[in-house]
Amino acid sequence: MTEHIEDNRVLSVRDVAMWFELRRWGFGRAGFVRAVDGVSFDLQRGEAVAVVGESGSGKSTMAKTILSLHRATRGDILFQSENLRDMDAHRLQWYHSQVGYVQQDPYGALPPFMTLRQILLEPLLINRVMNRSENESRVRKVLEEVKLPGEFLSKFPHMLSGGQQQRVVIARAIILQPKLVVADEPVSMLDASVRVEVLQLLKQLQQAHDLSVLYVTHDLATVRYFSQRVLVMYAGKIVEKAAVGSLLNNPYHPYTKALIAAIPDPDAANAQTFREVPPGEPPSLLNPPPGCRFHPRCSAIIPGLCDKEEPTEFEPEPGHLVSCWLYRK
Repeated sequence: MTEHIEDNRVLSVRDVAMWFELRRWGFGRAGFVRAVDGVSFDLQRGEAVAVVGESGSGKSTMAKTILSLHRATRGDILFQSENLRDMDAHRLQWYHSQVGYVQQDPYGALPPFMTLRQILLEPLLINRVMNRSENESRVRKVLEEVKLPGEFLSKFPHMLSGGQQQRVVIARAIILQPKLVVADEPVSMLDASVRVEVLQLLKQLQQAHDLSVLYVTHDLATVRYFSQRVLVMYAGKIVEKAAVGSLLNNPYHPYTKALIAAIPDPDAANAQTFREVPPGEPPSLLNPPPGCRFHPRCSAIIPGLCDKEEPTEFEPEPGHLVSCWLYRK
């Protein structure tokens, strides 16, 4: 079963894997860490898709592989129907100009000895946008778009608050007017009140520029506000895909249900209530378990099936895809 595909796809990911070789000193290869192990999805023009899951589920590795910071072990990544595997250095530079990257740690993402003007000019100079007056105009315009005053251009990153630094990271990501923005935990390092402001800003920019956004997060509470669709990752695989309302209101995979049950509920009556969580820990990606990778922690396991055969994608309702034997026909 495949997900519904429109004609305006910006990004197509097909059976992409990213394995990291593990070596023991003096003993050669020890195996491969299967950080991403066969994921497929599409991202439409102007769509925001969230990727959620526990730490270590492969979300950030998948994002960096899409950014071509890692070269995929197998599979295809197509940007506007052009395969990254077929791109030479010149086309890869073009691709990088079309894909913005918003990092998790704004302070670590900004060079400390460059002013904001130099930071925002750098992408333009790298991509040979050499008109000085036009560059200055674009820098001021993008700073205005992220709601920072023009006098900040002479400041250094350490002179800004965390929220202001993240606005600069966002400005740098969109200054080349990309088609796609990959935002990897863009608000996890910020205070709660600032998180709302930054997510509102990202949403406004997405709508204003018709951006496609891949939003990587472990915070399901922000997904409903920001995204149209959700991909749930566990142990390097996507286990459920659906529109955000369908997934949050009617999850199918036992892992997705556990994630949603763990969303904090600001209710004083819950102060003494302990929620059920799946036992155990996520599996080693060096030696993942056979069958469904969630089966060692699943309370609904079907012995002889879940622990033996990897589930295929089923569609219990239109547009809602889940990799779980419970929904086989």
